[in-house]
This record gives sequence, structure tokens and C-alpha cells, in this order.
Amino acid sequence: MDRSILRNELTCLEKSAYEIYGGGCVKLPKTLRVYLISGKMDIAAWMEYRVNFLLYLIAGAVMRLLTPIVVYLIYYNGLTFPGWDFYQVFFLVGTFTFVRGFSSFITSSVAWWSNEMIHNGTFDKLLIRPMSPMKQLIIRETELDESSGLILGIILVIFSLYKMDVPIDAYNFALYVWFMILGIVFISSFDILSGALNFIFVKTDSIKDLFWESSMFGKYPLTIYGVIGHAIFTFAIPFGLLAFYPAEAFFGRMESTLFVQLNLITLAFLSVSLVMWKYAMTRYTSVGG
Repeated sequence: MDRSILRNELTCLEKSAYEIYGGGCVKLPKTLRVYLISGKMDIAAWMEYRVNFLLYLIAGAVMRLLTPIVVYLIYYNGLTFPGWDFYQVFFLVGTFTFVRGFSSFITSSVAWWSNEMIHNGTFDKLLIRPMSPMKQLIIRETELDESSGLILGIILVIFSLYKMDVPIDAYNFALYVWFMILGIVFISSFDILSGALNFIFVKTDSIKDLFWESSMFGKYPLTIYGVIGHAIFTFAIPFGLLAFYPAEAFFGRMESTLFVQLNLITLAFLSVSLVMWKYAMTRYTSVGG
């Protein structure tokens, strides 16, 4: 490493700041600063095997492209999703892909790494450090392999908006972003809940896998699931927050009553997950390792 770069990094650490490109330092909250440093380390680790990383991203992108291809084939053969034209469904799929990809950057490691560390007896290391175990699990791995989902989601959304050629209303766009945030919070809540269950049942991979696969219901308009399915994916397990309701908000079809209800439901999921995490931590017993 160049000595000037090393000197600048040490200077930033002394100031409790984060180094930015160009030789400067910027003040950031401790958790975010550590997360960014962890991200740099992950990038360096991935770059040791660049071809493998590239192939991983390509494979992820190809898998995620299957849904747009299916949508294309549906409309190409004269079928439709009632109330949604071709590019609106593309917009929906792009939103879903982005929300799932972004949420993976935040809390997916809470579920996966807590499971692994509790099982092999290394979770104790997190308890003796001056940072909460949940924050340490979040920053442990930045899930760079999910970046293909983020990029593809953005591309699909921009492509759909270009093809629809609709004016973007500032209020509706703000609602769209807000509902995407709610979708990310919902997925994060389940990640935290899955992590909490790891303390009680030790192995909960099947629960996490079931939720992850079931969330695929959220990539299509909820109207295709009938009245009962629509209600379930709105009020019981709100997978509609991953794409359907953000898109509804963007197109100006969001009711004010439903807006309040969905915010309260998301808050309830987050509150329950945090309470369960706090309770589960009291149940933790070291197994050595």
C-alpha cells in the first residue's frame, strides 16, 4: 500500500472519520463508518478472485432476468395482468428487484451469520466488543454479490419510465420512495426475527428460506391472487410492500386510509422483531468454541 494512502487512513482513524477518495476525511456515525470500512475489505477480498466475482454477478443477473422474460412472454402471447400494461409490470418487477437487493445489504447477515455463529460457538466474540451484536452482524458482510439486483432493478425502473413516457409527479414519487423504504423495513424486520429465533431453536434455515421464497409473491400485482390473497399479502404478510404498493403510489392509486394502515403494519413488524431480538438475547447460552 502507498505510504501516503496509509498515512491518510491513519489520520482519518485518529479523527474518528472515514477516508474518502482524494485524500480527505468525512465525519460519519460510528456504525456507518465501520460498515463502509467493512465494505472496502469485502471489495478487496472479492477482487482477489475477480473472474469468480464477475461470474457471480453475471449468474445473479441472469437469474433475475428470468422474471422480465416471463413477463415478456406473457404479454407477447396476448395475456395480461388485469389493470396493468406491459411496462407497468416491468416497473413493478424492477421495483421488487431493487427492494430485495437493497434489503440484502442491510440485515440479511443478521439471520445468516447469527445462525452460523451460534451454532459453532463464536457468537461470544460479539458480546465483548463495544458495539451491539446486531450492528456487528449487519456490518459483518456487505453482500456485494447482491449488487446485480440493485443495478438490474434500477435499469428496469428507468427503462419502464422511459417507455411509459408518463410525467413524474413529485408527491407520488415521494410516496413511491417511502413505500420502498417500508418494504425494506419489512424484509429487515423478518431478518431480525429470524436471527432472534436462532437463539431459541439454534437452526432456522428453513424458516428463512420459506420467507425468502414466499416473498416472490410480491413481484406481481396482488390483484391476481384474488380477494383473500390480496388481503393476506396486504395485512397479514405484507409482501405487497415490496413492489405492488410502491407502484400503486407512483401511479397515484394509493388511498389515504391504506397508507396509514401499511405504515402501522410495518411499524408493528419492526417492533415485534426488535422485542423478540431483545428477548432472545436473554436466552442465549454460550456453547463454547
